[in-house]
Amino acid sequence: MVKRYIGVCVVALSLVFFAGCGSPENDGNLGQRQATGHRADVVGNIKIAIPEWNVTDLQVQIGNFLDSYPNVRVEFDTFVNPQEYLTAQANAGDMPDLLTGDWDSLPFSVSQGWVHPLDDFAALDDEVQYVPEALLNNYRFLGKLYAYPHDLQFPAIVINLDLLDQLNMDKPSYDWTIDEFTQMLRAATTATYSGTERLWGLDVNMVPNMNREVGYTTYSEANNSFSFATHWQNSLNLFQELRSYPGLEAWNLRNSNVTDDSSDYIRKFGSGDTSDSLMAFKAGFTLMDCALATWDASWLRYMNFNWELYPLPIDDNIGHRQLLHANHSFMLAGAKEPTVTYELLRWLTIGVEGNLTKMDLFNIKDATDVVTGYLWFFPSTLHPDVKRALEQNPYIQGGALHLYENMGTAVRADLYKIVPGYAQVTSDIIEPVINEIRNGLVDANATAAEIDTRANRQLSLAMQEFNARLEVIQREFDERSN
Repeated sequence: MVKRYIGVCVVALSLVFFAGCGSPENDGNLGQRQATGHRADVVGNIKIAIPEWNVTDLQVQIGNFLDSYPNVRVEFDTFVNPQEYLTAQANAGDMPDLLTGDWDSLPFSVSQGWVHPLDDFAALDDEVQYVPEALLNNYRFLGKLYAYPHDLQFPAIVINLDLLDQLNMDKPSYDWTIDEFTQMLRAATTATYSGTERLWGLDVNMVPNMNREVGYTTYSEANNSFSFATHWQNSLNLFQELRSYPGLEAWNLRNSNVTDDSSDYIRKFGSGDTSDSLMAFKAGFTLMDCALATWDASWLRYMNFNWELYPLPIDDNIGHRQLLHANHSFMLAGAKEPTVTYELLRWLTIGVEGNLTKMDLFNIKDATDVVTGYLWFFPSTLHPDVKRALEQNPYIQGGALHLYENMGTAVRADLYKIVPGYAQVTSDIIEPVINEIRNGLVDANATAAEIDTRANRQLSLAMQEFNARLEVIQREFDERSN
């Protein structure tokens, strides 16, 4: 753990960063936003915990906050694992006021009594309305709001547009259907090319787009239950049919006709860096990769062909139900100055001004910039000013923007962050069996019902235990507050 103070020196860092790297138009916009957002009336001290891997980026963002809130003093700790950090700080009696960038289980922190409800603040914040209600509901437990989302990410498909043109295929719309998707994959599969590098996870990724009633891995938020027996078969069939089409999935060729030094993958695409799971796609030999996500796509900047991110294909009768991941930030229950702490929380998450200055940071990036690891970030707010700023990022192409614009109907895929007991249930019960089913070792019809029974029993017990603990925590918090 490292302890630092952010004050005048960090403000200077943020100004030097933008002066050194920003374009003139971005510098002008940044200066205007800081001037209009000046809040000298807010006075106080905040201790914030931030991820160790994201210190540079967050120093700039917090420095921008201090430009607008010059009478706030911010001290920060860094953490490697948020749960381990908070456990250690709780034992030492030295908790922060705010934790940002959490990618772990929010129910765990809530169930320890560590997290401050945000409802009173949210009720007075007119910018909360621009966050989709379905997304905010992910952070409500027993009727109270405990965190704000930020840094959204989306599982997606990437298409090699140059190969698409070479194969005389039309560019699909962002509302492309499952039939169009499968026809394109098959049409692109030739003696030289394959339709996709990977189909990994397509069976569970496509569940929401093929079943209106459930989400990722057939999980139902309304019922807190899985239904593999009734809602997985159609997407599993799609996955298995595509995988069985000869040569369509390049990855599958790695296990075909394997000899000591070769395989059908090497025979078709050459003996390049086969340790790279995307070798064929990067070399221009597959039309798509169907197992990509926006958090793992910055390498696309180095490709020598034109490409575009696409949403998962849809069923016209169901519409867009894209998959979504999000990190979250929250105020600690023992925050010494909650009103001041909330100002920084909203700046780093849903606030318009904080997101606009963060956009400036990303809009001045280029292929050699290492200040932040990603080419983009997707805000959790649909405020029109933020959307316009997002469109200025040269890497936010039409398909990526389409994912952001449709986040209101998106389905959470990182359920371990928001569902009590989800991670344990999937690792103990679900994943071992469905991997055998995917590989054709076990019949889905014979085992899906058993998966549901065992998983739902364990998940229900985890939810009951969580709710019982939280009822006590909420009652005690309300008593202290009153």
